[in-house]
Amino acid sequence: MVFSDPPRILLLIFLAYALSGPIQYLLRRHKASQ
Repeated sequence: MVFSDPPRILLLIFLAYALSGPIQYLLRRHKASQ
């Protein structure tokens, strides 16, 4: 089971959350510049 390794899941969630911030910021800035 994947859930047998909670630290890895927490790390993936943290990385996804950390990357979603800058990506949304760049998308907003790109849309605003058009």
